[in-house]
Amino acid sequence: MLIAAAGFMLFAWALFADRSRGRSRCPRCWYDMRGTPAADDGLRTCPECGREKLTERRLHRTRRRWRIVPVALLVLLAADQVRRVPALRERGWIGLVPTTLIIPLAPIQSERWVRQTLGDGNQPRDRWSWLDDLREKLGRRDGYGESWRWQGSAWAMLAAWRPFAHDDRETRSVSTSGVWWADPCELQPNVWHRQSDLADQLLAVVDPLGWLDNGGDTGTLYFMGDRILIISTAEVIEECRALLREIRKPVSVGAAHTPSPSSLNRENEWVRVVFDLRPFMPPCSDSSPSSEMVGWAMMDELIRRTSPDDWVDNGGDGIGFGLFEGRLILRGQPDLVAAAAANLRSSIDAAVAELNAPRTDLGDQPNP
Repeated sequence: MLIAAAGFMLFAWALFADRSRGRSRCPRCWYDMRGTPAADDGLRTCPECGREKLTERRLHRTRRRWRIVPVALLVLLAADQVRRVPALRERGWIGLVPTTLIIPLAPIQSERWVRQTLGDGNQPRDRWSWLDDLREKLGRRDGYGESWRWQGSAWAMLAAWRPFAHDDRETRSVSTSGVWWADPCELQPNVWHRQSDLADQLLAVVDPLGWLDNGGDTGTLYFMGDRILIISTAEVIEECRALLREIRKPVSVGAAHTPSPSSLNRENEWVRVVFDLRPFMPPCSDSSPSSEMVGWAMMDELIRRTSPDDWVDNGGDGIGFGLFEGRLILRGQPDLVAAAAANLRSSIDAAVAELNAPRTDLGDQPNP
């Protein structure tokens, strides 16, 4: 911080310290021209360096020491590198590389990463393995909040510009803006946990058996900044985009809805629908249950009312659900999804009434 402060002071001194303050000075040699007479046209000539046709405005310019500016920038850069000394000791020279300098290498990094992920994961490290180390470092900085959000998003967009030639797979960068919910009870949301929850929904709802994370071979996804880099077939990528659109604009509970057929599960004729539970979440207070508790209570009541043995959580295979950022994602056979949608409002009312009901313990005292 001291080195950075010195750099800022030097930068400010070089550009703003020597102002005119009413003095008339030559803009070339900075000779004091307050006693120099003006010509008939009102212009002056510097008697020191011979500069001609000087207007009053030019004589009152601020003196900029441009040769000092690079020195100040070097001091600021040195301050940034000193800040990275612990990373240098822990991870070597890669810890000193600024994030902004890693971003232009995103296309090469992503292609190597995808080839290793979809191909032979046990390939020996070659002379270009430092690219993988840079990508890993960038992902760590983004996940731990050490980099700006725009840097991660820029990495994802650049990585998607270079097509990946591997069978029928494509590389696309998808925005997650508008997906997150500002929960009033969550004072400082954890970005990593939010991204992990969204990844769980995409892996569970879109082609569950195809993702590499689930043991398949279709493709994989990677979070950077406010975007997702998806490497998969065009059909899976479009399905991910469709689910994100439904999460951004969920169906109101009790309103007419049209379930979206899953094009990746035609043999099972599965559909999905996303409902908005946020209007039913309690206001944030010390006495009210948390939004997560209310959501799970709603689902427990809904499962009891709609074919309990068919729910995936009870060992069935007919219908499953996901809770994400105040939304409910139902996915399964059309008749079961329709029945769950019909029972949803009454299940919500029953769950909220149970949570708000006064409770007593064995001593007949109020249970906080």
